[in-house]
Amino acid sequence: ERVSEVIKCHEIVINAAAIKHIVMAEKNPEECFKTNVLGTQNVMEACIEHGVKKALLISTDKAVNPIGVYGESKLKAENLFLNKKD
Repeated sequence: ERVSEVIKCHEIVINAAAIKHIVMAEKNPEECFKTNVLGTQNVMEACIEHGVKKALLISTDKAVNPIGVYGESKLKAENLFLNKKD
């Protein structure tokens, strides 16, 4: 609800939120998934709900051929973002 509230009056949204600490992500994979994947999904859905004209997801080079939890979560977030249909 809070994400939707913040987004509702904007035309452009930049999503740079993520758990970016690799060691922390490896030790807390569920929290990493919640933040990086589900958080991205929440932002996307709020953007669609409020008719945001442009949305940008900031990701990482770790999403290319990921070898750990962090890279895998960012790859999944990218895939969600790129394949979302409004």
